[in-house]
Amino acid sequence: IVHYGDACLSALTENVPVKFVFGSLPVDITAFGNVRNYLTKDASVPVLLLTDAYCSEKIDELETVVRQVIPEGQPFFRADIVDPSHANDPTTYDGKVCSLGRLLPQKFCDALAAQVCFVGDPSSPLIPLWLMTYPQCTSLVSFNPQTSTIEEHTFCYPWLNEMNFWQCKWSCDW
Repeated sequence: IVHYGDACLSALTENVPVKFVFGSLPVDITAFGNVRNYLTKDASVPVLLLTDAYCSEKIDELETVVRQVIPEGQPFFRADIVDPSHANDPTTYDGKVCSLGRLLPQKFCDALAAQVCFVGDPSSPLIPLWLMTYPQCTSLVSFNPQTSTIEEHTFCYPWLNEMNFWQCKWSCDW
């Protein structure tokens, strides 16, 4: 099977060989540099670079820009697209976690809070999947390469933990 276009990559197939063809859209790296106005200056909050599949070939250039604008020493992670042809190679996963078709460091998964710098379509189905999978992502800066616009979203999840606590307490009191 040859799959053209966007794919969630949440589970790689083992029974049927699949080739993914994502394509590649241009990314204005200069315009992307404006993320400096949106990325956190709090050196204790990690930044994760996440891309839609069609922007993934630019991840090295995007990483260079992000590293230039965040404070030195601020934790930085990037989510690399899993190459389906090497999906079963255990050396690929050394110290990393495979999630939603991306490899990311275990340290990101252990972070208490993080800011996501997303490059891709702001209506990408990857965004809600990612935010539900990683609730420590408390803010999102998204760069749309088609319009060179940047949006910022802040989320407050502590109320979820509080709500779960009370639901658990109520169920235990009954």
